Amino acid sequence: MEPSRPSLPFPPASRPCALYPAASRSAALRLLVPAAALVESAPEAPGSDLACPPESESGDPPSDIPLPCPRYAASVFAALPSPDTALWLLLVLAGAAALCWLIRRHEVLRAALTADPWADSRAVDSTLTLAQDHRAVFHLAGRQNATEQPGQSLRAVCAHLERRALVLLSIREMADAAAWVGRPVRVEFSITVGDSPRFFRFDSAVLRVGRDGARCLLELARPARLESYRRRSFPRIRPARSELAAAGLWRLEPCPPASDAESGGAPVQAGPPPDNPARLGAPLLAFRPGAAASLRLDSLSASGVGLRIPRDAAIPERCLLFLCLRTDRASPLALWLDCERRHLTTHPGRTTNLLGLSITRWGRVTRADDIIPWTPAASDGSVPLLLRWTLRRAASLNP
Repeated sequence: MEPSRPSLPFPPASRPCALYPAASRSAALRLLVPAAALVESAPEAPGSDLACPPESESGDPPSDIPLPCPRYAASVFAALPSPDTALWLLLVLAGAAALCWLIRRHEVLRAALTADPWADSRAVDSTLTLAQDHRAVFHLAGRQNATEQPGQSLRAVCAHLERRALVLLSIREMADAAAWVGRPVRVEFSITVGDSPRFFRFDSAVLRVGRDGARCLLELARPARLESYRRRSFPRIRPARSELAAAGLWRLEPCPPASDAESGGAPVQAGPPPDNPARLGAPLLAFRPGAAASLRLDSLSASGVGLRIPRDAAIPERCLLFLCLRTDRASPLALWLDCERRHLTTHPGRTTNLLGLSITRWGRVTRADDIIPWTPAASDGSVPLLLRWTLRRAASLNP
């Protein structure tokens, strides 16, 4: 009878101590026995297979399976997520926080871009202080109410800045200073920033009027905001109907090249305007005193003309304009203008459109049968004779 063998915790075929080397035995033990048993429990019996030393023998390579940290096996950390799960959770929370910050930052930047920069009290105070230091001229235009067009005007400089008021000193003597008390005014001024002028305006009301010798002091309500605007290079005026002696508009078509071979596929260029007024036909639109007028002079500057034309009139891209303006002298100012169409504005409910023309060439003749000496407009687009006429007219309006 064979002697009895002790019971083994696993089948005999898996006994590592007698059949496999030490390194393989240690690896097999880590796979078969729970990690807690390897760390905390002691060998069950001296003769059992678990009493085999887990250390590798000398000369064997070290095992590449690390032992688990015993502190994560304690019951205190049983409810906590594993280190990998906690790391991913932190990454998700950090990403959500960064996304919320970016959204908030975008809203703040968008609000800053859409806000009115000249409604800031600091910007208003610094601009008015700079205007006072530079002795900027304030142009005041009086109104009977806020919706009425500006009427009587005067010029003044800033004498004193108060917390709630702005004190202006008139440049010229005013005889009707008391009439300005309580009147709404539109104020315009300019300051130089670097090498370029900046133009501003605001609406206010005259609170009080005083005297400083022969000149007048006007106390205005300090504005809460300023309006920055761009001013035209040349003054634009609205001539009276009596100041226009005659006007005519002709259609000018571009001159095509002689042949396709000469053009070489280049775009068609506008040719020079006709130089003999006697060869012109009937105008497309005309104005003559005492007759039915199909056009009216709306505005005029040194570089452009604004015309009121019928709503159904077809205006080409290029046209020839004749203007005869009355002057202080006996002879009027008669000009031939080669113009290009800039805009054609339609107003609902009106029977006329507003035609805007820019001047490219100009010429002056004394008789209708003379040859027109065409001269290109200046580098800034102006016509010297028109500039003088508009400046005199603007000076007479604002003495």
